[in-house]
Amino acid sequence: SADEMGYNYLWAINSTTCVSCTTCTVSSLPPSTPPIKVAGNTALEHKYAMFWEPGRMTWFYDDNPVNVINDPTYTPNHAIHTILNFAAFWNTNYTSPLPAYFQINYLNVWQLNTACLSPVSYCGNFNATTYNANSKVNQTITIGGSSCSDNINTSDNVNFWATDYVLLDAGTTITANGSGVFSMNVTPCPN
Repeated sequence: SADEMGYNYLWAINSTTCVSCTTCTVSSLPPSTPPIKVAGNTALEHKYAMFWEPGRMTWFYDDNPVNVINDPTYTPNHAIHTILNFAAFWNTNYTSPLPAYFQINYLNVWQLNTACLSPVSYCGNFNATTYNANSKVNQTITIGGSSCSDNINTSDNVNFWATDYVLLDAGTTITANGSGVFSMNVTPCPN
């Protein structure tokens, strides 16, 4: 479908002791996990991403978070391999013409920048462009305050990452200005 992004992952539990996956216990997505609905035509070029951290996996579509599984049961805690494939559904209602094509322009594997012992605070000086270019996992992130005036637009597509908390204090406004989202994530400091 042009408005869905499918996702799946499988991993062998205790894989370091397994000789082949036929002898391993295999985990995957929670049962009945539906495809992610996304805006726009997925036949066009888009950016797909997944952020994997202890106990949680977050999926992004064009830099916007679209789904999260926050459950250690369904999150691998050891090294995994990335497989990119083009899956076609085999049901009788599949109406897309074949052959179909899947093109990948690039694959990036990255780790968040960290300043996990550094709190940051913005009071009247929050700038989404600067923040996005220099974003890190900080100890805390505070925006606003009683004598501050800061604004975040939904079109800014800002993702805040902190180990302790993210606080949008008094004087902070969020304006629905164009399509987009922002997310606030509390996460352990990445290694």
